[in-house]
Amino acid sequence: MRKRIIVNTFKQYLTLFIVFLIVSSGILPMYPAPLYAEGNQSEDEWVLSKEVEGQTSKEVGKEEEFSYDINLKVPDDLEEFENLTVIDEIDSRLTIQQVIVVVDDEVDSSIPSDLDGQKVSVEFSGDQLKHLVGKTGTVQVTVQLNDDVEAGEQIENIAEVIGDGTSLVESNNVTVTVVGDEEQPVEEEEAESESKLELEQQEEASEEEETVVGINNVEANNVLEINDVDSYGISINILDGSLSQIRQFDGNNFNADPKAIVMVTGIPGNVLVSNGLAVHPTENAFYAYGASPEIPHGLYRITPDGSAEYVGNLDGVAANGVISQDGNIFPVCIMPQSLV
Repeated sequence: MRKRIIVNTFKQYLTLFIVFLIVSSGILPMYPAPLYAEGNQSEDEWVLSKEVEGQTSKEVGKEEEFSYDINLKVPDDLEEFENLTVIDEIDSRLTIQQVIVVVDDEVDSSIPSDLDGQKVSVEFSGDQLKHLVGKTGTVQVTVQLNDDVEAGEQIENIAEVIGDGTSLVESNNVTVTVVGDEEQPVEEEEAESESKLELEQQEEASEEEETVVGINNVEANNVLEINDVDSYGISINILDGSLSQIRQFDGNNFNADPKAIVMVTGIPGNVLVSNGLAVHPTENAFYAYGASPEIPHGLYRITPDGSAEYVGNLDGVAANGVISQDGNIFPVCIMPQSLV
């Protein structure tokens, strides 16, 4: 019995000795610890994530250009690695346009990228690897959908990190869904709607400006002709009281477009002038009613060239402009607020 125990103990020691010799000889290869191993490298120290335009999934139109962002954050202790390589195999339905490397929000052109067909590789080694310690490095790959890609197709993509030739970790999966012209992404539809609304507002503003300055391309004249046949009207920009003008309409061939327009000068901008315009029977001049906080019922004389001067203050509101035959009386029409 004692002999059997001695033999078994000898066999155990012999087995341990043989294992020791094999490991010491280098016959068994040594692999780096995985990124999520216990010890100095904890799971929350390593981050490898992937995004497409800041999202994990995105709808893109045919032939549209967009970017993948591969974000890598490494722990402080990287002594066991001589190099780290970010690898991304881009789908054949995409054409690679550009690859850049960003470290802590700054483009680092010293770190080269390698393209092998659709395979993108960016290697960090030496000082570049030391510079990456404790920071976030981003490999941005800009691509474009090929013109033969059909609407409804989905393109998935995963990146990985290689350490000293061994795969260490893979990123999350991102998905791109191709949409046709009739089903554009929501953000594009919103942008188009905003652009259309802005264009409509510009057109409306242009029409308003045209209405104030001149109708249907009627150019402003330097002098109006005052006669007993034509009709005359005065108007302003009611928003700020500017652009006062008198328009002359042909009495023999009436048309909505005035045959002449003259801009009025000499009336303060805060005076609202409208409706109350009359032609003097003997003077070659107009008389107009204008209201302002300082002069509530002002009367202004306007010559055919648009020059205006203050004449005096009326006793009430002149809703219409009429001058007596002798030219001495400018009747007023006081409109009660209860009447429309």
